[in-house]
Formats: sequence, structure tokens, C-alpha cells
Amino acid sequence: MIAIIAAMPEEVRALQRRLRDRRRMQAGDTSVVLGTLGACPVAVAVVGDGADNARRGTRALVEALAVERALLIGVSGALTPDLDPGALVVARAVIGPPTTTAEPALVEQVALATGARPGLAVSVPDLVETPGEKERLRQGLPDEPLVADLESAAVVEVLASVGIPWIVLRAVSDTAWEAIPAFVRRCRDERGLHRARMVTAALRTPGNALDLCRMGWRMRDCSHALATAVERVMSPPGEGLTLPAPAVGTTSPEGQTRGPRMTTLETLLAKTSRTFALSICFLPETFRNDVTIAYLLFRIADTLEDADRWARSTRSQALDDLSRVLERRDAKAIEPLGRLWLVSPPVTHAGYLELLAQSRQVLEALEALPEGRREVIRKAALATISGMKGFLAGADGHQVCLASLEELRAYCHVVAGIVGEMLTALALLHEPALAATAQFLEERSSRFGEALQLINILKDRDEDAAEGRHYLPPNVPISEVIALARRSLEAAEEYTEAIRAAGAYRLLGFHLLLVRLARASLARVEQQGPGAKISRLEVLAIVTEVQAESAMAQAGASESVAGDA
Repeated sequence: MIAIIAAMPEEVRALQRRLRDRRRMQAGDTSVVLGTLGACPVAVAVVGDGADNARRGTRALVEALAVERALLIGVSGALTPDLDPGALVVARAVIGPPTTTAEPALVEQVALATGARPGLAVSVPDLVETPGEKERLRQGLPDEPLVADLESAAVVEVLASVGIPWIVLRAVSDTAWEAIPAFVRRCRDERGLHRARMVTAALRTPGNALDLCRMGWRMRDCSHALATAVERVMSPPGEGLTLPAPAVGTTSPEGQTRGPRMTTLETLLAKTSRTFALSICFLPETFRNDVTIAYLLFRIADTLEDADRWARSTRSQALDDLSRVLERRDAKAIEPLGRLWLVSPPVTHAGYLELLAQSRQVLEALEALPEGRREVIRKAALATISGMKGFLAGADGHQVCLASLEELRAYCHVVAGIVGEMLTALALLHEPALAATAQFLEERSSRFGEALQLINILKDRDEDAAEGRHYLPPNVPISEVIALARRSLEAAEEYTEAIRAAGAYRLLGFHLLLVRLARASLARVEQQGPGAKISRLEVLAIVTEVQAESAMAQAGASESVAGDA
């Protein structure tokens, strides 16, 4: 039997879903999933993170099962600057203690099959957090691809001691110039990494939350890349490895080219959003990229509309300029506009100002999308900008003030209902399983956005009022606004359940989290009045609940497909 060993469950989650005839067992504290990959019987084992845990877990594995060969996979930090996120490195040696050399023929085979670059895996006793630490660790080592991890030397030590041939394959999760967020170290102890503690720490500040999202995205991408690589190593069985090698570090498992631009946009998302960034984490990569680009584009427009330090005419002109750039499809044309907008900054929010400075990156990413998805986003953005200009033109004074329930609904449609329609159009392009339920979703898409916007207006009333924005009509009872929000949220819940019923489980977590957070926020407003919000711990509980429910739905779907096969 071939053992595929990882330190953390996230590293092999994608691979486990590709196994047939899956069954679980325990080898001491080591969690093992048995199954077949291609025609090969395999045991996918999670031995624990950190050297001591990995050593104990590997020893328990080889004592419980007749392991003939072992492939250690997982994420690593890059030490050399030419390794991009997702790049694969197959270790020709593991630098310990002890230092152990891999079988050259195995290294060559894996490199040929997967496109991984031969290099060195450097095992370290603790996280290498900063670019400076990575540079110091690299000094004195050979000039070749280098990655750092905590477990390779410990796992290889056990395998070598019982004569089991091994190979180490690592995917880059953080580059040589990227730092690991400081809160990660605080969430580790001798038992390993504590996930719930990480989420709690991340929710304390928006920056941490976005860092956590970015780490989750990288882990998911690496997990898929490793799963595909392992399949290439295993198939065709007994015949060497004849599949063409994939490009290294540039292509996602779903076939979309990635590069530094998407990394920049993920960082901007983390700096300009909190709840929505958490939700986006649940989407598959190509859809997630589309939604990230769309969110940032709409955030640019929203920043210009809400510019409390600008005159109304200046804001309207800025929206006109943005609209013209979108219509001309010329990303470079926004660069001088961004500089102009920052001469007299429209807001004080540092993340929004950075987004304006990087607006060319957003538009270039938009123009790089396939035509169908690109035009869905462009059309929606232009419609929203046009609607924003209409509300600015009718504003009484410096800021928008809404006078009736009808005006409130019209405003919510412009800034959020159109977004709901856009996200639905994108979902239909990405997820064929939704074709049969398209009309049902489209009929509820605007109400979904309306629900989220109404609830945001209710819970953010005090902050908006402090900045001169009055979205709640003064002559409309709050109970009527809450009742409208409740009806719209019911439409959003029907929408989400239709996604579940259609079997589009890859999109379920995104919509579930938005709906559950909105439901909890609306309940708090009903109990305590506008301006009341749910706590970070309550957000954590909802995120954890949705994460488990989404994972179970996807796992159940995978098992159903495997059973049918």
C-alpha cells in the first residue's frame, strides 16, 4: 500500500475527495482515509503538524499498516524568490536534523509527472515568519529551489528507519517576500495549530480577517494542486508518468491563470471588506476571482459616491469619469484619475484610499477575464454607477437622504440589488448544475441584495448618521423597514435552498454565510433597535457552523458520485 502523508487535514482535503471506496480508520492519534486512486490502493494519513506530532503520527501509521512506499505532501514557505504561490517542489534531499537524500530516480519521476522543480526541503523547528528570516535561512544553502516546513525531516526519519522508500512534494503557500501573519504563531502550541483560536484572533481586526481569508485561499489552491500532482504520480500505474507536466505556480486547479495581480487584489479585498471577504473564502477559485474583482470595482464606485470630504458635484464628476473608463475598456486611463482623486482624499479609510491608488490593477484584472464574465460585471457596474449619480443629483444637501420606503428600496436596488443580479449571472456561467433553476434564482436575486443592504443600513445607522448619511426615511416607522428586510431575507433564504437543492454545493457556503449573518444581525436589530450589531464571537460561531455544513454537503456529494461510479 502507498501512504500519502500530510501534517494538516487541509493539505489533503482535495485529495481525499478524489478517492474511490473511501473508508476511515485511526492509527493511534493518526487519522487515515483508505481508498483507491486510479488503480492504486492508498492510505491518506494526517499525522499532525510540528515535528514531534508528525514523528509520532508517522510511527503509528507504519505500525498499523503495511506501507510499501510513502509520499509526503503539504504546504511550505518559499525561501527562494523565484517560487510563486502554488509552485511545486520535489525534494532531492531533506535538510534536518537529520539530513536525508531522496532516491534520484524517484525525484526525476515525480518531477517529470508533475512539473515540480527539484530542490531542497529545509525542516525548521518553528515558523519562519518574515522575509528577513527567510533570507537569513537561505544564506549558506545551495542556489536551487528551497522551501521550509516543520515536519519533513521528522517524517522521513521514521520512514527511513523502517526502510520505506519516500518522496517529499511541497506546494508553496507563502513566497519569500511575504510574511506569515503574527497571530498565527500565537495560535500554535505543542499540540499544533488551533483553528478556532485563529479565527477568533482574525476577527479582532479587519486586517487579520483578510489575512486569514488569504491563507485559506492559498491552502485551498495548494491542496488542489497537490491532489492533481498525486494523481499524476499514481497514474498510469506501473508505467512511469506520461502525462504532460503542468505549468508551475501559474495555473489554478480550475485552469485560470493566476499571478501577482490576483495576490494584490486579495490583499485589497482584505483591507476593504470584513464580512464579504469571509464569505468569498467559500467560493471555488475562478468564481472567487470574479467576485473579488467585481467587489473591488463596486467598492471604488461606492467610495466615490460616499466621499464625505468632497462636494456633491465632485463626487458626481468622479462617477462620470469612472463610467467613461469602463465604457472605453481602457484600464490605463484610470491611473491619472486615481492620482487626481487622491490629491484631496475623498475619505479617511486607509484601505479605500489604497484601493483608489490601485484602481488600475482592478480594471486590468477585469479586462483579463473571459468576455462573458467580464461583460456581466461591466454591465452591472455601469448600471450601479448610473443609479448612484441619479441619487446624488436628487440629494438634499451634501449627502443622500431618503424620504420614503419606495426611495429606500430603489436605493437598495441600485447599490445591492444589481449586485445580486450580477452574482446570479456569474453563478449560472460557472455552475452548470444551476441551469434548471435559473429563473427561480433570477426572480429572487435582487431581493437577496436588497435584504443584505437593508440590514446593513439598520445595523450601521449610527455610523452613517455620524458621517451625514441618512438612509432610514424619517417618516417611516422602523418596524416597516424591519418587516421589509425580513421579507427580502426570506427570498434570500429561498435562493440559498435552491442552490442546495440543485446540488451546487461549491457555492453553498458563500450564500449560507451571507444569509446566516444577515439573519442574526436582523434579529439583533429587532431586539435592541437600529445600530445594534452581533459580536465577533457570534460571527465566529456562524462561520464555524457554515464551514461544517458546507464541508458535509460537499463530502456527501463526492461520496454519492463515487458510489455511482
